[in-house]
Amino acid sequence: LAAFGGLLFLFSTDLQANELRAAKSAFEEGRYDEARDAYHSLAKERKGDVAAKLHLAEGLSAYAAEDLRGARSAYSAALLSSKDRVVGEAHQGLGNTLFQLGWMGLSGDRYPTGSAVPTMEQFDELVREQLQKMGEESVPEKGDTNGFVRIEAIMVNWSDAVRHYRSALVRNPSDEKPGKNAEMTMAYLKRLAELLDEEKEQTEQEMMQQQQQGESQGGEGEGDQDKPKEGDGSGEEQPGEKGGDQKEPDSKEPGEDEKGEKGEKGEEDDGKGDKGENPQENPEDGDQPDDKNANPNESPEDKARRLLKENSDIEKGPMSPGYRGFKIPQKDW
Repeated sequence: LAAFGGLLFLFSTDLQANELRAAKSAFEEGRYDEARDAYHSLAKERKGDVAAKLHLAEGLSAYAAEDLRGARSAYSAALLSSKDRVVGEAHQGLGNTLFQLGWMGLSGDRYPTGSAVPTMEQFDELVREQLQKMGEESVPEKGDTNGFVRIEAIMVNWSDAVRHYRSALVRNPSDEKPGKNAEMTMAYLKRLAELLDEEKEQTEQEMMQQQQQGESQGGEGEGDQDKPKEGDGSGEEQPGEKGGDQKEPDSKEPGEDEKGEKGEKGEEDDGKGDKGENPQENPEDGDQPDDKNANPNESPEDKARRLLKENSDIEKGPMSPGYRGFKIPQKDW
């Protein structure tokens, strides 16, 4: 990180001395939130390089206050300066902010300094712990798990941090800190990618083993199910295997059934022929040829009506209420 005192000379002399001293005092006394707000208010009233310098001081104060998102916004505004030194400091501040965001997403705390700097083995433990938590999470219906989103954010932040460190080195070649920070961040990023690949390979192997076990168990079950058991009737019937239930074909000669049917039909036709003689020639019909009222030109329907009229009492009129005496018909048939 750039020293805050080294940036004071960048401020324009037209700023009010009281406001600038108040912001500086707040930062030196550890009241970083107050210093951040004071520099932010001063930057809003200025434009150009002066505003960019004040945003740079705002970013330093926000970073010290652990307001990483506020620091990222302030450093980004400072990139608008036309001064290489201000732009270089802003790139370095963005690199530090993005690296801290990634580390806090991994461990939940800021990156330690001094003798507490973690080794690569400790870093591996942190990553594997996060991967284990990610595997235990339930998969939502839509979107990704929180663990996956966290790991993805870490990689994005660290990748951007490396680019900002390298940009800072271009702007301020004499400063060694951006180069060292870029190497450290890149080492963590590569190791994280390797651990993710290992986790992916292990997961794929476990899935293949589970699939092979399932296929082997399924194959044994299928073999037992496919084999038909004796007497259970589950197998398919083969021709000739049904036994006594199957009727044997008749031993009649071809055409014999057809001849028999024709013979029966012929007998029926003969019987019908006996009954189908001309009614006028059949004495059982009661219509004798010597009928006096017979009309040779009347139709069968007219003849039937005439006979019914002659041999019934339907012309006696409607029945009257009271006692009824039934008269014997004139003709008894």
